[in-house]
Amino acid sequence: MSLKPVELQIALPRTVDNSRNQQIQQNQAALQNAIDGEQLTRDTTVTEQTVLDTEDSARAELRERKQSQDGAQRERGNKHDSQASDAVSEAPHPYKGQRLDIRM
Repeated sequence: MSLKPVELQIALPRTVDNSRNQQIQQNQAALQNAIDGEQLTRDTTVTEQTVLDTEDSARAELRERKQSQDGAQRERGNKHDSQASDAVSEAPHPYKGQRLDIRM
């Protein structure tokens, strides 16, 4: 297949244009990948911060609950606690027996 000079005048500029368009498309794909990577990094950082904040608030809430329960138990006094423990020890277990039989 031989090309005539007139055909070369048309083919060469089109080749340059096509190669330029192809290069732009390849660069856009690489640029889009870089943008997606940066966005993923930002999202990950935000998610980690959110999780850390949530864990901190959960720990603080747990600590507050424990402190309020401790304070409530102190207010009740030892008299009420000893009565409750006596009541628990006096009640028989619904399905366990009274003796322990160990045979070897």
